[in-house]
Amino acid sequence: MYRSSCKTGPSVFLCHAGEDKDKFVEPLYKALIANGLKADEIFYDKFSIPAGQDIKRYIESAIANPNLRLVVIVLSRKLLCEHKQWPKRECELALQHRKEIFPIWLDSNFDYDFDTLVGKYSPTLKGIRAHRVTCDGQTGIVDKKNIRDVATKMISEYAKTTKRSNTPYAGCGFLAIVVAIAVLVIAVIHHLMLPKDDPDILSTTAFLKNLYSRRYSYTQPLPWKPGLRLGLADGYINTRIRREDDRGLFNTPAEVVTTSQLFNSQERSHRGNELNPSRIAVEAEPGGGKSTLCRKVVIDWVEDRITSFTLMFLVELRHFNGSVVDSIYDQLLGDNIDISKTVLMEYVKNHQEKVCFILDGFDELRAEYQKKSEILELIKGEVFYGSTVLVTSRPSRLGKVHKDFDAFYKIVGFRQDQTHEIFRGYFINDSKSAAELSETVANNLYLKEITENPLYALLICVLWEDNRQRLPETKAQLYEEMVISMTRRYCDKFDIEYDGRSFPAHVERLLLFQGRLAWEGSEINKLDFDMGIGEEENKNKRKEMLSLGMMVQRETDSRTSGYGYVAFLHPTFQEFMAAYYIRNMLYNEDTSLTEILNTIVQREDLEGILIFLCGLFGDQAGPLLTGFKNEG
Repeated sequence: MYRSSCKTGPSVFLCHAGEDKDKFVEPLYKALIANGLKADEIFYDKFSIPAGQDIKRYIESAIANPNLRLVVIVLSRKLLCEHKQWPKRECELALQHRKEIFPIWLDSNFDYDFDTLVGKYSPTLKGIRAHRVTCDGQTGIVDKKNIRDVATKMISEYAKTTKRSNTPYAGCGFLAIVVAIAVLVIAVIHHLMLPKDDPDILSTTAFLKNLYSRRYSYTQPLPWKPGLRLGLADGYINTRIRREDDRGLFNTPAEVVTTSQLFNSQERSHRGNELNPSRIAVEAEPGGGKSTLCRKVVIDWVEDRITSFTLMFLVELRHFNGSVVDSIYDQLLGDNIDISKTVLMEYVKNHQEKVCFILDGFDELRAEYQKKSEILELIKGEVFYGSTVLVTSRPSRLGKVHKDFDAFYKIVGFRQDQTHEIFRGYFINDSKSAAELSETVANNLYLKEITENPLYALLICVLWEDNRQRLPETKAQLYEEMVISMTRRYCDKFDIEYDGRSFPAHVERLLLFQGRLAWEGSEINKLDFDMGIGEEENKNKRKEMLSLGMMVQRETDSRTSGYGYVAFLHPTFQEFMAAYYIRNMLYNEDTSLTEILNTIVQREDLEGILIFLCGLFGDQAGPLLTGFKNEG
């Protein structure tokens, strides 16, 4: 009988399918205790997870614990055939942390079929000598003697691992160096012997990298300023980020974080026992840089700054069409490569740890998909649990999936010196203007605060270039001034008289048309508008809107969102123009206004429009808010 020693945390972990608890796992647990292990040395989920704990984090922490010596993996047909995600993840984590593995093949397991199942489940596990335990074909019961025998073998294996970890030369001296070199050589040989990716997968990787490089290496944020191109490969400015603590609060110090650090907990925290997260959420206020961050991630993958993944899929959730694989083909792959959807998804299923999904804009996902969809299944780990998933969203929009993330971050914006770097980048040939703007912002508390937001910092540059005497004091004023600036450019371009006070009638009609479009789109969470087909009037309107500069032609290769579509320069412009349109309705005493206000009050996703409305009305917003309250 083995005599246990006192440890911190479990030393043995039992990984299994739930259906195998009663017939095998619990009797094995009791047999191990009878052989001298203490209950607190064995991680058996039925007894080891305290009430109220986050099950996922608790299990992952147990496997990462350096005191864990042996991971027992019970491989049954239930586990192998029904794609049990929890055991699969536990197995992957055990291999990742280089734990000693003790595989047990359960059921009728001497046939070729079972051997094939194990190979498909994990080639690594198939290569480890397993201990076979058979069940009665009729009752499914495991003979008690078999359980005692396997428990004895486990105790023996456990004693060996403990002895190895306590070897006097471990960690010091010449012999330790020799051992370390030998381990490294074996690891290299093992890596070289691993099966190489299919040529179709390699060509898919190459295609994606080429696509991302072409699409995202540079961004041109302002359509009327084609010379302003911001490089993401080397010109990206890492914003400050806070990480959610165990209490769900963002009280941690704000840090400047690189993209690779988002995926690597050990790199960020320097805590060796912290797992790399597989489900990552990043929140930011509108204009805070969520989409830019996603594009920076894929560019860093292209540039081999992120090397953990063979495939990385950036999916814009505003265009999600109900199917993950269909959206990947629709938004990224199209008909450009020969690999079929079936082959691609089979690779993803069998190599989950090599695949990363970047899901941009959860708040832009259609309402029905936020309730039930493959996207939710992916985030929750019901499919592709072993893959890494990064999701961006506006604050408080992740709802019920909030609890499914391993790491939760909040972008808090630029430091003042980073804001000044934005100014210098905009006024790259006019250092004096950049310096004057930096000084003005530094001496204005509101401007200092608003320019922490990347988008707002850029818009302030535009206004400073146009009129240095008039900078905004509120967010609504910022967008009002931007509309005036765009109108001035539009009128100058087409030789239309504009006094800077009231808009020319033609421009006012165009702005109200855009405002109605913005509101009607916001009602159904629509961000792209088909203005390229149909009546000639639509085509003319589209041309005028693009000339005004507030809307842009969609830059997508999506087969369902083609180049006939236009979108607002940024979702915040759509929200502002919707508020602009609603304010005009109020001035004109439009009878449908009450219904619109009711809609705004009742829907959290329209909060941005409400904020702009209050800003547009200024001191008169009080009665408006009272009206909201009464109508709500």
